[in-house]
Order: sequence, then C-alpha cells, then structure tokens
Amino acid sequence: MSDAAVVSTLPSLENSLLGNFQILGGKIYDPFGQEYILNGVNAFTWDQDNFDNYQDVWGFNGIRIPNYLLGSYDQAHPNEDGYATNHQIVNQITANGHVTIFSAHDFTGVYYSGADFETLKDYWRDMAREFKDNPYVWFNLTNEPGNFPADAERWVSYHRELIEVVRSAGAENMILIDGENWGQDFRDRTILNHGSEVLDGNDNVVFSLHIYNQWSDGQDINGYFVDLNQAGIPFMVGEYGATNATESLLEAVNDCNVSRRAWVARSLDNHDLTVGPGGDAEHFTGDNYDILTEYGQIILRDLKNLEPQELISQSATPRVLDSIERYIDASATAGAVTIDISCKCGTTVIDGFGGVAGSLDEIDQIAFLDQGLDRTQFEIMQWGRDVWITFKSVENTTIVLRDTLLSD
Repeated sequence: MSDAAVVSTLPSLENSLLGNFQILGGKIYDPFGQEYILNGVNAFTWDQDNFDNYQDVWGFNGIRIPNYLLGSYDQAHPNEDGYATNHQIVNQITANGHVTIFSAHDFTGVYYSGADFETLKDYWRDMAREFKDNPYVWFNLTNEPGNFPADAERWVSYHRELIEVVRSAGAENMILIDGENWGQDFRDRTILNHGSEVLDGNDNVVFSLHIYNQWSDGQDINGYFVDLNQAGIPFMVGEYGATNATESLLEAVNDCNVSRRAWVARSLDNHDLTVGPGGDAEHFTGDNYDILTEYGQIILRDLKNLEPQELISQSATPRVLDSIERYIDASATAGAVTIDISCKCGTTVIDGFGGVAGSLDEIDQIAFLDQGLDRTQFEIMQWGRDVWITFKSVENTTIVLRDTLLSD
C-alpha cells in the first residue's frame, strides 16, 4: 500500500471471545461468539456515496464489492491507488460492525487462467496483506467460476491454490467460494459432493450459492440447504435476484438460518429495488414505501422481519377499492375509542373517516389519534347512538373489522 493510502479502521473487538469470525459446526460465529447471519447486498465501488443508505435505511449488515483486475467495465485494478479505495470502503462498512466482502469479478462462468490467474493470485496476496488484521473483511476468491458441465477437479484444485495464497500471506479472514454452473451449483451439486475436498486442512471457508433462473421452476431449495447442513458444509447465498424463486428462497433461508446477499443495489433491470431513477436502492428513504418494486418490498420485508401487510404505502393519491362501515353506540361514551382491525394481502395505507348518522353536514366527527398495524384509535367528537366510522381499503389492501370494540 502506498504512503498516501487510507489505513482501515478496525471495529472494536473489546471483550471478543474468538478474535475472528469462525466456522463451528458448519455455522458462522462472529468474534464475540454469536452465530452470525449476514443479510447483505451486492454493490459497486462507484456506489460508495450510498453505502450509509444501504446500511442505515435498508438495514443490510454486509456489502459485497466486485473488484475488477483486468480492466473490465473500464475499472482500474485496485492496486493503482495502492488499495486506498478499498480501504475507504472498508472503513465505511466495518466501522459499523458490518462485513465487507471483496470479489474478483472479471468473469462469470469462467475461471481465471494463464497470466490472468497470476494476476488474480497477486491480487489476493496483496489483499491478504492489506486486510489480515480486520476480520470483518472477507475474500470471495472468484465470481461464478465454471459453467456446464462442471469440472469438479478443477474447481477443487483452483480454490485450494488460492486459499494457500491468502493463508501464506498471514490472513485468517473468512474465505468465500462460489459454486460452479455460474455459481448456481444446480446441476452437479459440486459444493455438496466436493466441498469437503476444498475444506480438507482449511479453516474459515464458506461456500456461496447464487440463486437465479436454474432454481426458478419450483426446485427444492430448502431440500438442498438441508442436505448441506446435514453434511456439515458451511454455505451462504451470495447472490439472489428477482426470479420466480425469490420468495421460496427467502422462506428457505429463514427456515435454515442461512446468510444471503441480494443482487443488487443499483441494477436498471429486472432486479431493480425501486422505481426511482436507475432503479437504485438509495431512493428509498425509510418511509416512501410506494417507491419500492415488488422485489424491493420482498427484500425489505426480509430485512425487517415484516409480514406483507406491514409495509404501508405512503402514496399521496391512493385508489379506494372498498370500504367497511362500523357504527358505535357512543351515547354514554366520550373520549378515546380503540377499534381492533386487521389488514390482509397488501402493502398500503388504511384510512378512515367518520361522522354522525343523519347529520347534514360533512364535517368529520372522528379525530384519528393513533393508527397502527393492528389497532386504530379515535376520539369521538360528537356523541350519539349512531356515530359511524368508515375504513377505506386502498391499492391491494383488504381490511377486516374484528368483533371486539375496546374503550379506554
């Protein structure tokens, strides 16, 4: 690293039990001895200004960054600035106790070979030296090596050689290895059948599955996860996108406690997270849910552990689909009234208004005090036996009034 390069800031490891991430019983444990589930996103070096949004607003706890070593996408080799940009990225992410993953990303479905493979080894030797003291930096050795048919012997020997490069430089950082078949590992199950050959004598190695079109026809993702767990092979989902398999994938990762990373924060294709310019994730600011694509909604629900109805659209001009009226005997009741409601099959706001039956004026007689997901509280402004409230269902939301009426 050059004298002008930025030195990475190490997250506090005070009271650390392990001092590093470790694989124990096929699971990842953080330096403090807690099982670690990464729920991250893939992004690019040129997205750096938005990394705070990805972490603070969306809630991603790890970001994978492609590095290009051969001039791909007109990107300079990271050694041209003495790895200063990589250090800046690490500072922005790992200072929050989040994981930064770097991947060698010039190819998909192809191995580095010949002179390119020597370039790759030099890169990982440098990266090991730069970041060996920061356990929150992980190394994804090659993006999506191999296509079809799989070459398991090459996959094993190729990655064992790269692991040796990293470990010989003194780095015990977590190492990620993509499966074959463009990372999807679908046809030949190389990770399941040959992962143990890579692991033999090597610690802190995790395999990475990319879940895309090969898994989108109702294939049993959960079953493959179970097989890997039973074999004691550590793995994660390194990429997944907007395919027919997305929701079944996220159900499987939650059932099996599997780490995952969404593709991608900036897309401009069917993997867009928002309908903002470029489909970029940073257009979501935490409450403008109407800007999310269906794929963005799925990811946010996974990050926030929400049910579908718990994403509430803030659209300024909702389209009313139906309404339900509820009459209240308020002749002997004044003040706050709480009504239990439930919302189903939607992601948009529930609104309401009220008045007194038979009144000729249009002035609302109900003041909304608090509106939550399962309960809406009103204050009755005019008393009588026929005070009514109408709940409006907008966009794709349907609502059901429960029988119970609670008075505070």
